[in-house]
This record gives sequence, structure tokens and C-alpha cells, in this order.
Amino acid sequence: MCTLVADSQGARIDEDASAVLVKMALEFTRVVAIDAAAFAAHRGRKVVGVEDVMLMARRDVDLHGTLAQFDADELQPKRDAKRATAALKAATAAPGHG
Repeated sequence: MCTLVADSQGARIDEDASAVLVKMALEFTRVVAIDAAAFAAHRGRKVVGVEDVMLMARRDVDLHGTLAQFDADELQPKRDAKRATAALKAATAAPGHG
């Protein structure tokens, strides 16, 4: 990933800088996960959802927009398909069906 970003900017990232960037990303992810879990717990849930992560991104408008677009393009269609499959299963398992 670091190489792709650097190439797009016409630069190179040395090995040490790449290692630091990876460490930074992992630490950032850890902090966000802890905070998102706190949001979920505050809502009375034990599972962190997309909405909890989106709450963490709300301060950074660009990041929030990027994540919202990713959710809409990639994740929401999968959730919709999963719900449709579950609804179909429930309908076919209902008494009096078939």
C-alpha cells in the first residue's frame, strides 16, 4: 500500500519509513477499535457496527466521505443480499408454505 501511494505521488518510501507507517496504521486502528467499541457499548450492543466506526470518522469530513462511499458501494449491497437471503429462508420455512 505504501508503495502505491508513493508511486502515485512520484516518490519512494524507504523501508524504515514504510515500517513506521505500518506501525502508525496499526496503532490508529487499535485506538479507533477501542473507541468504536465504546460507542457500541453505549448503545447497548456488544458488536461494533459500521455506524460505530462512522461515528469515529465524523471529525474528518474527507475520511467520513470516503468511508461512507465505501460502505454504500461495497458493504451495503452485501448486507442487503444477506437480509434478502434470510427473509427468503424465513418465508420458505414459515408454516403453511409449500
